[in-house]
Amino acid sequence: MITGRTKLFCIVADPIEHVRTPQMFNAHLESVGIDAVLVPAHVTSDRLPSLVSGLRHCENLLGIVVTLPHKIAIVDLCDELHGTARLAGAANILRREPDGRLTGANFDGIGFLRSLEEVVASVRGRSVYLAGAGGVARAIAFSLAGAGASRLSICNRSEARAAELLDAVRRQYPDVITGLAGGAPEGCDIAINATLLGLRADDPLPFSVDALPPHAVVADVVMEPIMTPLLKTARRRGLNILTGDAMLRFQLGLWVEFIAGGPAAPALSNGAAAAATLAPKA
Repeated sequence: MITGRTKLFCIVADPIEHVRTPQMFNAHLESVGIDAVLVPAHVTSDRLPSLVSGLRHCENLLGIVVTLPHKIAIVDLCDELHGTARLAGAANILRREPDGRLTGANFDGIGFLRSLEEVVASVRGRSVYLAGAGGVARAIAFSLAGAGASRLSICNRSEARAAELLDAVRRQYPDVITGLAGGAPEGCDIAINATLLGLRADDPLPFSVDALPPHAVVADVVMEPIMTPLLKTARRRGLNILTGDAMLRFQLGLWVEFIAGGPAAPALSNGAAAAATLAPKA
C-alpha cells in the first residue's frame, strides 16, 4: 500500500508503453520488504534535461531507472558516474544523493551476461554478433568482451557509431577480434538484437537467422512483446533463444544494492540487507 512514507523510483523512456520494468521491479521491492514504488514517465529526448532537473528536488525520490533511448544522453545529466556507466558510456539507473546530486550506473551488461550464462554456461571463446550500438548495446559489448568472448561483430544503421564502439572495446580488451557486420550473421555462436526493432508489429527483423549454425543462441533485449518476431523466427529454426526480460531479472538486486549505497559488485546483492538500509515497511 502506498502511503506518505513510500519512497519513489521513476523510469524514463520514449515510448513508455512497452516497458515491463515497473511490474518486475515493484514485485522485487515488495518481496524484499522495501516501501517504495517505481512509476513510468514518458519523456522525449528534448525534455529529458528538464525532467531530470525537476526530479533532483523530489526529496522522497530514491532513483531514476533509464531505458531506451535515453541511456547515453542521461550520462551528461549525472554529477558522478559509477565505473559501470563510465566504461559503457551509458547509464540505466541513477541514484539520488541526499543533496540532490545524481550518480549514474549501468547494470545492463552484467544483467545480460548473467542471463546468457544460464543458456551457454560461458561466453569465453565464443563469437558474438551484435545488432545496435546504443546504450544497451554498449553495455552488452563491454560485458561480453570482458567475459572472454573471442570475436565481436557489430551491425548498426550508423556504421560510424558501430566503429566507434568497436574501437572502444578494442582499447579496453585488445585480445578481442572486432569488425563491422552486415544484416546476415553467419558462423557466430551468439546473435543479439540490442535495437528497438521488434517493438512494432510491422518492424523488419533486425537481422536474418538463416545462416546461423544449429548451436547458436539468439537473444533480444526487447521486452514487449516477449516473443518478438526475431525470437519466433529463431525458435522455428530450432535455435536456442533468450528473451529480453531475462537480463532485467538479474539486475533487480543490483539496483537495490546500488541505491542503498552498497558496492554494487557484479554479483546479486543481499536483498534483505539492502531493504534494511532503505525504507522498510512498517
